[in-house]
Amino acid sequence: MKRILASILFLNAALILSSCSFPKHKVRYEVTCTKCEISYIKEKDENILREPHTDAWSYEFLAYEGQRLSLAAANQDTLSDTVKVSIFLNDSEVKTLSKGGKKWSAASVTYTVE
Repeated sequence: MKRILASILFLNAALILSSCSFPKHKVRYEVTCTKCEISYIKEKDENILREPHTDAWSYEFLAYEGQRLSLAAANQDTLSDTVKVSIFLNDSEVKTLSKGGKKWSAASVTYTVE
């Protein structure tokens, strides 16, 4: 009887844990610009706006399946500046976009983790 009860408890615990959503995917945001303003969605769908940033910028975190990722950058410098934004999932690039040639050029990408 104790074995049956222990087996039932173990199976219930396994089912509960398997239905929980744990972060499974490594995400990296990357931005390249001369001077730009960056906005992105963090781990818990929290929107972040960074003050003007120069050169290369990156941010890493863990994401859940079904989580929406978003990254944007707006040029704040010269007319010829190019803004490049990229999202990497488990070290593979899944989205990238480059924009430039105009003041206030902006690039943004979104992706849903699968």
